[in-house]
Amino acid sequence: MVMQWLNKARPAGMVILALYMQITMVACQYQPHNKAAITDDVKVIAAEELTAEQQARQRAIDRRDSHQYWARPTADYIEARQQAETVLKSDTSLLEPLLGKLLLIPAGRFVMGCSPGDTWCRENEKPERLVPIKAFYLMETEVTFAMWDACVSAGGCITQPDDQAWGRADRPVINVSYNDITQQFIPWLNKTTGQHFRLPSEAEWEYAARAGSNTKFSWGNELGRNNANCAGCGSPWDENQTAPVKSFSPNEYGLYDMHGNVWEWTEDCWNSNYLEAPANSDPRQDGNCQRRSLRGGSWLGSPISARLTARINYGITEPFFSFGFRLVLDK
Repeated sequence: MVMQWLNKARPAGMVILALYMQITMVACQYQPHNKAAITDDVKVIAAEELTAEQQARQRAIDRRDSHQYWARPTADYIEARQQAETVLKSDTSLLEPLLGKLLLIPAGRFVMGCSPGDTWCRENEKPERLVPIKAFYLMETEVTFAMWDACVSAGGCITQPDDQAWGRADRPVINVSYNDITQQFIPWLNKTTGQHFRLPSEAEWEYAARAGSNTKFSWGNELGRNNANCAGCGSPWDENQTAPVKSFSPNEYGLYDMHGNVWEWTEDCWNSNYLEAPANSDPRQDGNCQRRSLRGGSWLGSPISARLTARINYGITEPFFSFGFRLVLDK
């Protein structure tokens, strides 16, 4: 089965690689933008008191076995992932020049929503819910301009997004809408590779971003300095522009930029809370499907918006210069 796929995909893979190698870096001077006209996310969010019902739910969550629900990757998991990736290496090697590494995110379950003790939580991050997750593959970085430009060069993408004069190549692609992604880039990628790529669900995204943590950020409850690119994160790019991917340390699963840099589109239709959400990790297909959820915060947003559980929404036809995406590979 693998050999059949490789024989089928090899010509296409060589075309992609050739296109990829032709993409040139554009070193452009950064042009200041009008920050006063920018609307990204709120800078200050007041903490709200928990209702009696929410307090009871929180106590129930706190009583759960932390090893069962919040376990970090174990040595056995790391070894199993390495073995799985060795077996599948030939199956994904043709994709790596274009998409970078695809990391195996293990099956498990986690409490989705407001982290214990996080006073910055908003109502749209509640109620907390236990979600089972099936294993899946996720790009280790956001899709870059180099990746998108390969699609344009191949005729698969019509949209040619503006880089705001910050440079292209290994910076996350911005100024692409949900519809641009799902109607241009993903269909081209799937047709070219014979694989099935898609946007992650909100549950998959948060599970992967947490990487076993139950804190505000994957590295802990304190923001620290230079751990991400956001307004006040202490990086060279804060509030100015995107950073090249892999500019910061990855989380425990090996994923880069799950905090800040660009908000990442997910597949979920927008709902203002998690009431009546699916019992599994499937994306929500109810609610306002003309608007989709984004996760992770951005270079322009505050540390509050860069938390693991923060979420916003945007119209499916509207691009923005602090929005990007990464993809799941179904196997």
